[in-house]
Amino acid sequence: CGAKNGDKFVYRADENDEFEANEDYYWQLCTTRGLDEATTRMCARFRAYEDSKRRSIEGNIRDLNNQIADIKANIMSQGQRLNDINNTIASVEKQIKGIEIEIKTIETNIDDITNQIIEREQKIEELNDGIKTRMVALQSTMSLNTYISFIMGANSFVDLLRRVNAINQFTSYDVSKIKQMEEEKVLLQKDKEELQAQKDEQVKKRAELEAYKQDLNVL
Repeated sequence: CGAKNGDKFVYRADENDEFEANEDYYWQLCTTRGLDEATTRMCARFRAYEDSKRRSIEGNIRDLNNQIADIKANIMSQGQRLNDINNTIASVEKQIKGIEIEIKTIETNIDDITNQIIEREQKIEELNDGIKTRMVALQSTMSLNTYISFIMGANSFVDLLRRVNAINQFTSYDVSKIKQMEEEKVLLQKDKEELQAQKDEQVKKRAELEAYKQDLNVL
């Protein structure tokens, strides 16, 4: 599975070959925000492929280290082994490039979420200030001691209905604003959780990048 066809995936058995042939695409895709469930599962398999490839590379490095003494003693007859080393170096360099792409995308995600959090916090603050202002106004005109006086002070039945309706509309407006503010708080918490997840992924990818660079130095 996993072959690209426009924005769709055409599934086939040899998924690792698909990942191998299109690593740049998957590095970019799998650090993109808001993926659907199917793409998220596919990215989990790509992560497993990355981990498997890293283990394979590390295995190659260990094998090559074991061969270094022989290579030094038999340099002229070790053409294939040298090719193996060069191929492993090229593979490590490609992985480094891919991780750098992922880190750059994650950094963009962090900036976007941070700005979104700032905007949402400002919106919550504005809603909260508005609600407080209206509550002060309500308390000044509709205190517990004056509420009945306000209603009963109507000079006609029409005036009474107007006053009751005004109170109901006022209360309905506030309930709507409070509900809106609570919804924004829920979204704000989700944004903060996503921001932390992106930061955790950034730390992981930077550690992985450093490990690959050390591998490259060994090679």
